[in-house]
Amino acid sequence: MKRIISLLVCTLAIITFANCGNDKSKNKIPVKHTNAENSESQMESESGENEIIDLTLLSDTMVYGEVYTILMAPDDYIGKNIKIEGTCDIYEDDTTGKIYYACIVSDATACCFQGIEFKLSEDYAYTEQYPCLGDKICVEGKFDSYFEDGNTYYYLRDAQLAE
Repeated sequence: MKRIISLLVCTLAIITFANCGNDKSKNKIPVKHTNAENSESQMESESGENEIIDLTLLSDTMVYGEVYTILMAPDDYIGKNIKIEGTCDIYEDDTTGKIYYACIVSDATACCFQGIEFKLSEDYAYTEQYPCLGDKICVEGKFDSYFEDGNTYYYLRDAQLAE
């Protein structure tokens, strides 16, 4: 009986993976290019700084996977604009009193979670215009890093709340 179940599971896994690998175009992340008006903007656009990696266009599982990829290879994304939709999470460090905000995404089954910290631009009044814990949010900002307490952290800098 165990042998039959094992064979059935293996067969289902092979069928699942075989169906996922045929269309290479589905695995590409949507990238939007902004229009450049002058030569300086055109140079930035050519270097990738005006590209927006729009994760809001992907399925839950793809967003989760891409956020994982971003956090595992952050140097590949430094300086790129990222737009992400998820749930607001707030953490307050008990020792320093600093408050951290993150956009949390889950996979399709909601069993696994990943998040990207964000710091809203100075255009937002703290705390009146900041999202609350558990709010559905869409955040766009430039992916960057900072060094704190001997560790490197990654976040969306100068983030804007999008609709």
